[in-house]
Amino acid sequence: MATELRLKLSAKAVANFDSTSPLQVAPSKVSFPSDKRTDRIKVVLKNVSAEPVHPTLISDHPGVILVEMPDGEIMPGASQTITVAVDPNLADQKKKTSFTIAMSDVQNTHYTIPVEIGDYPPPVVKPPAHTSIQPTKQDAKPSIRPTETKKDGGS
Repeated sequence: MATELRLKLSAKAVANFDSTSPLQVAPSKVSFPSDKRTDRIKVVLKNVSAEPVHPTLISDHPGVILVEMPDGEIMPGASQTITVAVDPNLADQKKKTSFTIAMSDVQNTHYTIPVEIGDYPPPVVKPPAHTSIQPTKQDAKPSIRPTETKKDGGS
């Protein structure tokens, strides 16, 4: 006699990988090309958690960048803005730096946002070294052939 088994599963769908942490940060990197050094760039912090969070600046580079933090807590579903600018006293040079913020959540989550000042070439994306192009024909010879075994048992 066959026994029927029914199983009901339920789950909460995650829209994107950032929605599992307390914040979505956009943009995730700040760039000031030479012709935009005087701009002020806004970084949006959106609270995607169920609890209010309070962002705190814990690391920056005075004399290089100026970081203005939002006041108070960010309520669930709400957004606030960080403003980033190049220090006007910085000599006209290329520089890579970053700033880090910490959240008031249970995990004490940290976010580090990289900052580029000056003109940098776009990154070169290389395929991973472990990838290779596979033969397209089924009868193609493999690229690796077994070695012959010596008659005395060695290879």
